[in-house]
Amino acid sequence: MKGFKNIWFYSVMIFVSLDGVVLNAQTDTICFNDTILYTIPGQENSVYDWVISGGSVIYASIPEDSVIVVWNESPGLHAIEVTRSDENYCSSEPERLEVYVYQPVIDLGDYMDICDGSTEWLLLEPDFEEYFWNGQPGTNEFEVSTEGIVNLEVKDKYGCWAGDSIFVIEKMNPEPDFTVNADIPNRTVYLTNNSDSTWHYYWDFGDGSYSNEYNPGIHTYIHPGSYEITLTASNDGCSGSVSQVIRIAESLLADFTAVYEGCAPVEVTFINQSTGADSYYWDFGNGKYSTAEDPVVLYSEAGIYKVSLYAIRDTISSILKKTIIVNKAPVAAFIADPPETTVFNDISFINESSDAVYCLWDFGDGETSSLYEPSHRYSSSGLYDVSLSVWSEAGCFDSVLINNAVTVRPDCRMLFPNGFIPNKNGPGEGYYDPAQITDNNEIFHPIYENIETYELKIYNRWGELIFISRNIDIGWDGYYKGKLAPQDTYIYQAKAICSTGQELSTIGSVTLIH
Repeated sequence: MKGFKNIWFYSVMIFVSLDGVVLNAQTDTICFNDTILYTIPGQENSVYDWVISGGSVIYASIPEDSVIVVWNESPGLHAIEVTRSDENYCSSEPERLEVYVYQPVIDLGDYMDICDGSTEWLLLEPDFEEYFWNGQPGTNEFEVSTEGIVNLEVKDKYGCWAGDSIFVIEKMNPEPDFTVNADIPNRTVYLTNNSDSTWHYYWDFGDGSYSNEYNPGIHTYIHPGSYEITLTASNDGCSGSVSQVIRIAESLLADFTAVYEGCAPVEVTFINQSTGADSYYWDFGNGKYSTAEDPVVLYSEAGIYKVSLYAIRDTISSILKKTIIVNKAPVAAFIADPPETTVFNDISFINESSDAVYCLWDFGDGETSSLYEPSHRYSSSGLYDVSLSVWSEAGCFDSVLINNAVTVRPDCRMLFPNGFIPNKNGPGEGYYDPAQITDNNEIFHPIYENIETYELKIYNRWGELIFISRNIDIGWDGYYKGKLAPQDTYIYQAKAICSTGQELSTIGSVTLIH
């Protein structure tokens, strides 16, 4: 019988040619240390001689027609031969069976180190059919987390077994330690490594920065915030870490802004621009205080005020002082003199303001003035509201409005010419047409407004009354007793009562011209 098989990377030829002799339990591939019984049907008066290579005979029968062989010398290609001798001492040709002794091999090594609290894995190639770790079935992977001996037995696809063991040693992890001191205003920390200087170190400052130095010393943070500083120490393959969280606050700095100059009374809003503070204390320089973040303060009196802000964090503080200037505001005041008049008469406005350097008047009729004490003439009767706005040298402002400050009555007047030329065609009745007043110079009469009652008397140079009229529409035509009066200068006297009740009286002279 001939056969061929692939066993791993070996090519094994098995030849069996025993001329009809049968070997029980024969195999072409066996496992190292296998014990196999080989038997040949014996013949009477025959003796058998067995030659074994790679194994040991541990039993032979009489007449040695069977043997038990332990294949324990070495793995590889071996053979078993048997020769039969009869009673005449004639020997047959040896019969030979080639066998391949297979021994799987595993090597876990002598020992392995694991770090305290860590897990390691023992890994084998997945070439075996069965795995028994410490007597328990498993796979080609085994998790190791404690110290001790790990035993492994494996069976390959040929049913052959192999075993090995390894000692697991648990090592202590480094336990690093460090101290940190913070310089908060400068956002800087001072680091001190209190660990074994022979270890290897890795610092993580929590802001994306790292260091492998034993003592990095100083580290500065760009931005405020909370940072976790982690120190990792490594030694002999094991590592340990320790962390501390620090809070880097903004630099403690007192700062604020406000309107630093105004006019009394002024309400000042203080805008707090401090950094790094937990609380605040304000001294406004006017006897008032506050712990608010953005207080509002009313300064009623003019003056210069020193404002102090204390920005506080824990037991430290930052102080900032600034000056608030409150200027004295002007006070607008005035009187109209006279407060009552007629149209086209001047009214004087007396300025009684204080601390004013610039003024603006509004007379209520659309007219204004920037004079300090102006006079004004109204062209229409009525009641007028007058306002005065004033500014101080510092630009502070005040104004006052007096309703019905001025009363302007309609104009009551009568104006007489100083001469006229009478009509020489004879006396008339003295009537005149006011519409023709600019063209009619033949009658002596007044130009008037708002006259209710009226009396006009004309006297010659000797004091003789030569004309009288109580009708304002009838004037003197220059005739006396039906005759043209001599060319001369005459005295007139006029009295009138206005529609407002005002009395007018005037005396003048008029020349009669022929």
